[in-house]
Amino acid sequence: PEKSLLRVTAVGSAAMDAAAVGAAAGGAAAALAPDESRRRAAEAMGIDEGSVDLTSEFDHHLVFTGHVASRRLFTKKSRHSVAVMDRYGRAKLVLGNARVILGGRLSILEDLDDFLESRPSGIAPRVCLVNDAQMMDFSGLTSPAHTLEAVMAEIDEGGRAAVVVDMS
Repeated sequence: PEKSLLRVTAVGSAAMDAAAVGAAAGGAAAALAPDESRRRAAEAMGIDEGSVDLTSEFDHHLVFTGHVASRRLFTKKSRHSVAVMDRYGRAKLVLGNARVILGGRLSILEDLDDFLESRPSGIAPRVCLVNDAQMMDFSGLTSPAHTLEAVMAEIDEGGRAAVVVDMS
């Protein structure tokens, strides 16, 4: 008898974990209420729930932004934390200092292009795209032109999306 190895890779919008498998066997897992998702996003970002806002809502993901002001010796510095949560309250992406670009295809591409051109470094920051169907991480792309091309290819013509750009 011969031995063979089978490797399977699945792509989808929801993680396959023990809770999801158990819910699939015994019934559908309930999506969380928006207030509970907001509480979990604040917990994941490590900030007060009062400073967290729901920025965008998609079929499978919620994008939350939290404003954090920190004082240094003589200056005040503000940053925006971002958390992308699935409908079941699991954090899919948490960034301590990020920018969210919202809108349709053309407005996102224009804003992202302007942002990438304004950076002094020739290396693209971590960019993630969230749309109705999925969340994609383009952090493996280091060229701003390749990052812009990849985002352009993934945004549907009439669809809406959110692009999360790491500012750190």
